[in-house]
Amino acid sequence: MFITKTEILITLEVGVLNIAKILKVKEMRRCIGCFSCMTSCAVVNRHNHSLAKSAIKIKTAGGLSGRMAAVVCVGCTGVRACAQACPTGALADREGGGVTLLPDRCTGCQKCVAACALGAVHFDSTTNQPIICKHCGVCPQFCTHGCLEMEEV
Repeated sequence: MFITKTEILITLEVGVLNIAKILKVKEMRRCIGCFSCMTSCAVVNRHNHSLAKSAIKIKTAGGLSGRMAAVVCVGCTGVRACAQACPTGALADREGGGVTLLPDRCTGCQKCVAACALGAVHFDSTTNQPIICKHCGVCPQFCTHGCLEMEEV
């Protein structure tokens, strides 16, 4: 199935409207490590083809023959450790869970990276800002094996 640029833009607009949906990792046993989710995230959200610019990271859970695992923001509700660690308030609570980055407030201190117990907050040394999943829904659209999906909360 081919996703058009218009469909991607519609998805991003839905994310901007803060419809309460959250990215869920559902069927990682199906994952073959194609990195389509990572590539689509980096291209759409960072305008870059580097996998390092993706908010979702796919890795093996145990060597070359192990299953694949996804490291991504789980959309914490209540206490959001990354937001609490931010001294400038650059991470605002997102409706439905997780956080939204307010780039103008970010000083690049990386305290949010250290605070995330899951390791789901990454840092972009080029922009000097964190890379955090904003639950926009792009990666599930490009996951050909149905490992990821958006779930209403």
